[in-house]
Amino acid sequence: MIKKLLTLVLLVGSGCGVFQSFNENPIDRYFYKINKDPRHVESCGPKALYKALRELGHDMAIREISYTIQRGGDITRSILALFDQEARSITWPSEIIKFLEKRGYTVSTVKDIEALTLAGNVALVLVRNGLSLDYHWMCSPSDGNIKAYFGGKTEIKLILLINQKSP
Repeated sequence: MIKKLLTLVLLVGSGCGVFQSFNENPIDRYFYKINKDPRHVESCGPKALYKALRELGHDMAIREISYTIQRGGDITRSILALFDQEARSITWPSEIIKFLEKRGYTVSTVKDIEALTLAGNVALVLVRNGLSLDYHWMCSPSDGNIKAYFGGKTEIKLILLINQKSP
């Protein structure tokens, strides 16, 4: 649902977004084409995954997390980037789940953020800025103030509880 809504809004309201790539730094364009897009590397999805993996005792560089997601990634990000370059920083929930499950973790959806207060719970939380298209991935317990990230307009859209790998 989020993908369809985002696609529609970007297609209708993109303006000259299609032409942004013509003015892009050639080095960034090169890395984008080989699934090493610097915009994605610096985005909140890989950063939140990095924090979650650290909480779970697994160390992996943010860059490698991003490259892995991009290699197996969703074509929707590339299509949306034709209309708005900011779309290159999107990390879809399905990509996060796939990334974690390939590493032996199980992921479940939790409805209530208060459930994360139990010791040892690690989760990725997708928050939204009110009715805008501004979303942000956060990691619990690493990131504080998740419920108020966007101030009073913060909406918690998705909570992905990550369960430890089996020994």
